[in-house]
Amino acid sequence: MRIHRTAPTRAFSVFSNALLRDRSLSGCAVGVLAYLLSLPSGVRVAVRTLAARCEETRARVAVALRELEESRYLRRVVRKAEGSGQFAITREVFDTLYDGRPPAGESEEVRNPARALRQRLAPA
Repeated sequence: MRIHRTAPTRAFSVFSNALLRDRSLSGCAVGVLAYLLSLPSGVRVAVRTLAARCEETRARVAVALRELEESRYLRRVVRKAEGSGQFAITREVFDTLYDGRPPAGESEEVRNPARALRQRLAPA
């Protein structure tokens, strides 16, 4: 096989071969991850948008996102909004496997408030 590559000039993304060859990920999950990594930081993307972009069903994209989460390429972070007290879920996407610890400066309570609340209310 002969591979022809163009020289990147602007608006390109670089992915590790390890990420692209990870056998634990389906093709759909690799595609979703590559697309997410190509987006600017802070952008909001819905499952519906991903499904339309990847030409997959919403259910298949949801499965791919769970697959990425289980493989530690994606992390859902739950935070409590200070003013309203409501919970907001954000996704963090990684180009390599992240370690399982909470992000610096965050406790498990911030990451998973529902679990922290159950632990506080559980009888001792």
